[in-house]
Amino acid sequence: MKSLKEKLEARLIPGENDCLEWTGYRNRDGYGQIQVDGKKLLAHRVAWMLHSGEMPSLLVCHTCDNPRCCNVEHLYVGTHTDNMKDKVDRGRWKGGAKSKVGAVMVLCMREMRSQGLSNRQIGKFLGLSREPVRRFLLGICEVRETSTQP
Repeated sequence: MKSLKEKLEARLIPGENDCLEWTGYRNRDGYGQIQVDGKKLLAHRVAWMLHSGEMPSLLVCHTCDNPRCCNVEHLYVGTHTDNMKDKVDRGRWKGGAKSKVGAVMVLCMREMRSQGLSNRQIGKFLGLSREPVRRFLLGICEVRETSTQP
């Protein structure tokens, strides 16, 4: 019977930029999945566990932006905030609130809120979910300096 390390390595091939790409099953987000003791685990997390000796409670993030990659030199342990900051910093954020919310839109949110609209109603009107509206109104999210306004 193959060890977990052998099972993982059997499904890796060299890719661009020194990535070791998973060739087995991938989930809808493109991350490799491997079955361990009847549970589906993300392949890059298993690679990190085999490298470090423990499964982290935080995320295992990619510096290469390749969800198939299991090269431990391209992985680091981080929070969801770390991962989202990397996504924005590397230009992989394809949409969502931060990409389209400028100062004028936040002023519109505040005005709508003062008129009694809920965060959900404001979000629906502006094409956002209620959580980003809440975060912008509380000043938790940064506002883009330039943006297409509604």
